[in-house]
Amino acid sequence: MERPIHFCITPRGARIAYAVVGSGPALVIPPGWISDIETGWDDPAHRAFGETLAQHHTVVTYDKYGCGLSDRDRTEFTLESELEVLDAVVEHLKLKRFALLGMSQAGPPAIAYAVRSPRRVSHLVLYATYARGATSTTPDFMRAFVDVVRSAWGVGSKALADMFLPGAGAEQLSAFARMQRRACTAEMAAHLLELTYDVD
Repeated sequence: MERPIHFCITPRGARIAYAVVGSGPALVIPPGWISDIETGWDDPAHRAFGETLAQHHTVVTYDKYGCGLSDRDRTEFTLESELEVLDAVVEHLKLKRFALLGMSQAGPPAIAYAVRSPRRVSHLVLYATYARGATSTTPDFMRAFVDVVRSAWGVGSKALADMFLPGAGAEQLSAFARMQRRACTAEMAAHLLELTYDVD
């Protein structure tokens, strides 16, 4: 299933990459911590998940501002800035009503959007997420993890791979490191990680 990539512009002028695949009721999936919708579609498991959803839905995904094919000049890291991008994609596609799937770090923006625009969100689906980032881990772990991201980004760090890909082999580690390098810089990844802990 082909999934062409398009672009829209936020009210503040940031260019955001998005993709639409399938047909049926709209399902918007905001990005988690980092994103690269182009590389993600090359991953067999990720693609199978998207294609399964697309059998019954029009699936909308997009790159987080600062990641993937979206503009990389992001300097504001707030829940409001996340909502601005989500709203820009939805408005660009003229979606009147849609389901919202918030996984991992995309949970807080999905929850906030549904609370603010309840008539537009037909369903709110949450998976492996939270409402307050501070409850997701301890302050010590947060600081250590941010340090690992800054120092070992894009090199197939075993610490990162063990968290996201337990038991990964050499090929998976290589693909994981490649995705990190393509998704964003180490500094951007660290800022976005700090946002996940700060968001409420």
